[in-house]
Amino acid sequence: MQSNTFGGAAYSRSIVFLDNSGNPLRVFTTPTLEAAAEAYKSVNDGDSSDNSWYGWDLPVPHSVSITVHKDGVVWAGHGRTFYLVSGGVEVTDLKAVWDGTYDVYDVTERGSGFDGADTGVDITVSGADVDSKEPVDYYTVTFYDGNIPYGDSTEQKPQIILKGQKAKRPADPAKADAVFGDWKPLAGTDGFDFEQSVISSATNLYARWREAVPNAGFTADGADSGATSLKPAIPVEGTTQVRAQPGQDNRAAVTVTTETIADAIRDAEKRAAKKGVSISEISVVVQINTPDSETQAVTVNLPKAAQETIISNRIGRLTLAVEQPDIRVSLNLSGIQSIYEQAGADVQVKVAQVANASLSGEAMRAVGDRPAFQVTVSAGHSGKQINSLNQGSMSLEIPYTQKEGEEAGNLYAVAVDENGGVDWLKYSSYDAKRQTLVFASGRFSIWGIAYQEQGSFSDISGHWAKDDIEFAASRGFLKGTGSSFSPDSSLTRGMLAAGLGSWRE
Repeated sequence: MQSNTFGGAAYSRSIVFLDNSGNPLRVFTTPTLEAAAEAYKSVNDGDSSDNSWYGWDLPVPHSVSITVHKDGVVWAGHGRTFYLVSGGVEVTDLKAVWDGTYDVYDVTERGSGFDGADTGVDITVSGADVDSKEPVDYYTVTFYDGNIPYGDSTEQKPQIILKGQKAKRPADPAKADAVFGDWKPLAGTDGFDFEQSVISSATNLYARWREAVPNAGFTADGADSGATSLKPAIPVEGTTQVRAQPGQDNRAAVTVTTETIADAIRDAEKRAAKKGVSISEISVVVQINTPDSETQAVTVNLPKAAQETIISNRIGRLTLAVEQPDIRVSLNLSGIQSIYEQAGADVQVKVAQVANASLSGEAMRAVGDRPAFQVTVSAGHSGKQINSLNQGSMSLEIPYTQKEGEEAGNLYAVAVDENGGVDWLKYSSYDAKRQTLVFASGRFSIWGIAYQEQGSFSDISGHWAKDDIEFAASRGFLKGTGSSFSPDSSLTRGMLAAGLGSWRE
């Protein structure tokens, strides 16, 4: 067959096999089509330069392999079904795909009005088989009761969700002694929004409960009502003890485990039961016993799992009560959440007494020989320093005995910067009865007890409110009338407004 048969057209020709309806046949695995393809190919004389016919070009479809990940790793045996879609046309056989660009759809659960889910992955076929480089990602949504995940045999079993899709709200779990509230992520206080939230990573959701107890009262006719009601709910503190292990240079270390937190929670529950109340919020106090009175620094390891236990159980406050050096460090729930989000790992909370001789400049003058401490938090093996708690808060209690001549209202906590400068904490206060200086902060630093001399009022000596008056005056909340305060006089509207204004500053 000479080239002029085609009127000088291009020598390379394509042939398409059609079915009885005129639709292209794209699968060449049947014996008839395979033989026909080979027959047309065999016409090729192998010479494309002699202006003679050298055969038909037979377009051949290609194979496409989809890479699938679950929770960031290859998901072998995933069992998902994928179609390729281009211009509204579906390719259902991924071993026979023609050149073009396609969207990858998951059609595993197709039916009942659901046409499949766009995975967000595109694949381009161009003259060769394709192994997709970009994976189709799925993530596991796991439901928990406390630290225990619901199993595959429950209605709250884990769900495997395509990235960008929404999890389905499971049936509400039930307990004999509690009422289910909602599902919530580990961090934050808001419930999980199944209607709006899309899944973009492995997600853990925790059941939030409130306690329900049988009503011990009676109905109007004197019969036991047997109804479910709520006991009065109050905050309850639970305590537990751990012993730090000695190290070198008067240092010690201890780990606060999930079981440590669980012990304190059980203690709080016992206290609530004894009082006949339900718990609105649990505060956990961990008493850390140190090797001896010479201990100058304690490192408290708080594993990631323990952080998660605190957050999932919505512990309102974690207090580390260190025996020696004598100090109490309390972190509220938002503070623990902030540490958890910043670290993403185990953290080490280090509490150390600071040698006064190491202070310099303004800090040395303000603190003198009074106690000074440093509190730091670092993450895991990386040692990454966490400097602030963002929206969280930390409170500290430092025992201190007033010196002769010191007025309680003139005692302050100060934060010491790296240059020896100090920030006088206006809202720190000294509790003379407990002999403790108390203050709060949202950042970690060196802290010291300092004294700022203030002129005293001539008419408050022996007055029952002397310490409170001196505190309010030293912080600028109230002012006297010259050298006197007139403690038994009425407070004017202007004085109240000035005091409230100062408090807000």
